[in-house]
Amino acid sequence: MIKSIVFDIGGVILDAKELIKDLKVWFKPKDEMKFWEELNLKIAPLCKGSGSLYETMKEFAKEKKVKILNICADGLAFENMGFRQFDHDAIKFTLDIPNFKGDSTFSVGLKILTIDKNNICHSIFEQCSLEQHELIHKYVLELQKDDLAH
Repeated sequence: MIKSIVFDIGGVILDAKELIKDLKVWFKPKDEMKFWEELNLKIAPLCKGSGSLYETMKEFAKEKKVKILNICADGLAFENMGFRQFDHDAIKFTLDIPNFKGDSTFSVGLKILTIDKNNICHSIFEQCSLEQHELIHKYVLELQKDDLAH
């Protein structure tokens, strides 16, 4: 007696890569095969009916690096990789500050305030200590000095 029949439609009827082609644009994977493998592992719980696509993609994006386009004393501008306005999370980064001998790696909260028509996220630092603000100010000052020199 047959109790069930399971159909595997992956790539035969439904071209999943076509449905999520924008992900390649957002994440710009160096190794496309590895990218799809990682994505499939993250999306597997959705196939079982748990979680949401948005939360899954947000978690996937957290593990990827973003390209920072601009930094100021209050926040960052970076390429959108599937984020939404008012998303917020803790980030970790290192500032390459010339002539600075200390550790310039730290974690801070970041909240996306706007996403412009060019798909650039504009964000603000949150929960930033005085020392972290000082490091950011030193970094921005060095950038400004370099711009004036060139």
